Amino acid sequence: MLQAFLAASRTHLYHHTLEHPMFEKSGLLESEKDRDDLRAALVAAQESAAVQILLECCLPNEKDKKSKGLLTNLREIQSLICSHLHQVFISEPSLAKLVHFQTYSSELLPVVVSSVPSLHICLDFLPELLSQADLDKQVT
Repeated sequence: MLQAFLAASRTHLYHHTLEHPMFEKSGLLESEKDRDDLRAALVAAQESAAVQILLECCLPNEKDKKSKGLLTNLREIQSLICSHLHQVFISEPSLAKLVHFQTYSSELLPVVVSSVPSLHICLDFLPELLSQADLDKQVT
């Protein structure tokens, strides 16, 4: 469902920018390239926000922390989300970079590393990530 909504949003934004050019009193406000760049930035922000929300859903609550065993509701949710993230990161590697520079809870590192096979693409920007001044950004 999420993939369908994000695809519909991308399509809507594309058609909206075609149908509604931005004008200023003195003429055209933005070049076509600027509009495409802004649209791409908005799409990337929406998609990274969706990934961040999904990652937060993988965090255990108090009930989950008390549950023992391998087959729990949380584990099933994590599996579904990590499978989705794998597909998303394969189709849009720049999104993986954006999400990791935005950071997420370090508690999720074991889950994400073990369950998202496409995470190896992070090796491409690992030196850049580790050069961040903020230690929290280096960890996640």
